[in-house]
Amino acid sequence: MPDFPPAFAAWSSRKLFALPIPASDLTDFPVEVPIVADADIGGECLASGFDIRFTAEDGVTLLSYERESFAVAGGAATGVFWVKSNVSAAGTSVFCYYGNTAAADGENATAVWDTNHKAVYHMKNDPDTTHIKDSTANANNGTKPFAEGDIAITTCDSLADWTGTLLALEPTDKKEGTG
Repeated sequence: MPDFPPAFAAWSSRKLFALPIPASDLTDFPVEVPIVADADIGGECLASGFDIRFTAEDGVTLLSYERESFAVAGGAATGVFWVKSNVSAAGTSVFCYYGNTAAADGENATAVWDTNHKAVYHMKNDPDTTHIKDSTANANNGTKPFAEGDIAITTCDSLADWTGTLLALEPTDKKEGTG
């Protein structure tokens, strides 16, 4: 493993994550990086996960990421991150830096999802149980009439901007429609 670059001198640790291998090379592609009950990361990172950073395999090139979820319980970290990276069919890895108590939040969700993504919903209660947040810069946020209700997109200028299939989610089943 190479030495820590000067930009990461304040971080105590890093870990290499292998990314899923695609059928062909992908450029600037959002890739899910799960952290599952990791005691190394959980033992050193901030409970908020704000000190987590991702770099390319070179250990230097900072990558944009979105923190979909993150928690430390019993000393182990668990979370889901979406990292924008070039992904090779030959295999690609990214470094996850952690362990900097003075780090500000490094998440930049809107930089992960390019203009080809009209909306990205992770379907979590964000910022509360009646809203669904769009992770893109488009801010096509949704609202629910109650905590387990249907989602209504309220900030989209026109459904004419949407192509493909829209999905109406209900507590017990799924209904598809086109837009």
